[in-house]
Amino acid sequence: MHRISRVLRLSILPISMAAVAAYAQYPGSVPVPTKVKPGFDLITESRANEFLSYLAGPECMGRGTGQPGYDKAAAYVADHFKKIGLKAIDADGDYLQPVPFIKSYVDPDKSSLTGPAGIKLKVGEDFGLTAGDSEIKASGLPVFLAADRTVNAITDLQAVKNRVVIVSGQVNFRLSRQLGQLGATAILSVVETVSNDPRITRPGQSSRRQSNGAVRGSITVSAVNRLAEASGVSADWMDAKPGTLQKGTGLYRIVGTTKSEEIGVPNVVGVLEGTDPELKHEHIGIGSHLDHLGVRNGVVYWGADDDGSGSAGVMLAAEALAKNPPKRSIVFMCFAAEEIGLIGSRYYADNPLMPLEDMVCLLQMDMISRNEVSNDETAEENTDTIHLVGSKRISTELHEITLKENRHVNLKFEYDQEGVYSRSDHANFARKGVPVTFLFSGFHPDYHQPTDTIDKVNFKKLVACTKLNYLVAQMVGNKPDRLKIDATRS
Repeated sequence: MHRISRVLRLSILPISMAAVAAYAQYPGSVPVPTKVKPGFDLITESRANEFLSYLAGPECMGRGTGQPGYDKAAAYVADHFKKIGLKAIDADGDYLQPVPFIKSYVDPDKSSLTGPAGIKLKVGEDFGLTAGDSEIKASGLPVFLAADRTVNAITDLQAVKNRVVIVSGQVNFRLSRQLGQLGATAILSVVETVSNDPRITRPGQSSRRQSNGAVRGSITVSAVNRLAEASGVSADWMDAKPGTLQKGTGLYRIVGTTKSEEIGVPNVVGVLEGTDPELKHEHIGIGSHLDHLGVRNGVVYWGADDDGSGSAGVMLAAEALAKNPPKRSIVFMCFAAEEIGLIGSRYYADNPLMPLEDMVCLLQMDMISRNEVSNDETAEENTDTIHLVGSKRISTELHEITLKENRHVNLKFEYDQEGVYSRSDHANFARKGVPVTFLFSGFHPDYHQPTDTIDKVNFKKLVACTKLNYLVAQMVGNKPDRLKIDATRS
């Protein structure tokens, strides 16, 4: 993402090292007021690690929209909300607001891959297909491509036209797009175990395949070895230099039938009721997106930072604010389907469970746990930085409150990523006039890669961001009047 301006940093007056040792998130922070300390102290790195270990772990398998791992993540967050005493406001009396989708998947009984020497592979066992058209068909001679995620393109532009391309390992987005544009009829990635990946669409939205019509899928190592031998390709083709192509013989045919069903993929919503009878009808939103990319072509995209970190932050903030509830209510929201178009948050904003005119602000956390890496900054330079996005667009008062409360945490704010303002869920509330802040730690090489894993998370930063939003929620939640709306740029 292009950097718009140089870093602006918030300066804080130094305090004694004794106070820093007792209360600090980062050097220079000052102690919090006694009345908010009990909740503040509940937000810990060990608790964050507990939540994120589940959300970015093997149970949730990358939390793909419409996949079983997402349902497990939603149930985990909902159970947490229930345990800490949040109120369920969905019509069904639970914490899940189903967002309507169509789930399309390949029928294994009516799908197969046939190759030379009488080879016939089964979907779900030997290879997997990503659902698309109701009838899936592809055929062509094979080409075997040695590649890894660093290979962005091939140089022989005629080598894959009208062919079935089998790629060793993960295919990155640029290479996948190029292969489709060059006329590949199918693209299969070699994996240890296959998955029969569903395609999730909104009702009324086309489920047709993208990327120039190439059939997409995965194939096991054992199955591809049989095909390579039958097609006259060397057994060590996967060990060749990345980018090496080997053409094979024998026609391959892929056929499949797609089935579809209506499903509901839930937003997870819980409410902490405010303590003031006159103000509790007003509420503050604290949000994240719960989904990530899930399992694609047999590869798990774990999504620890994006946005397991923000969802863990919502769980932490809910626990802390339940200990110290403010006068106004707090609505905690973990949205579905952000990665495929901010769909869950748009659905909530259009079908709110509490009136949006009573939403005082939304505090969004999306990717709050990594050290940004860019062309001119290293990770080591960004151990305590965070992008504060959108805070001046609707209510500058919210911006000023955020700056003031940061003295208890002392993150270093950066203001050069307004270009991502429309790329997270807060945007659907801002278009309705709700003041927002968006905390975002920046991009890194593991963004939207299977390598976005928990071992790379900066838990200190995750906790600092959550503590900051806890304090902002306390300040806004206890104000005698609502935030001033003094800007129109949403």
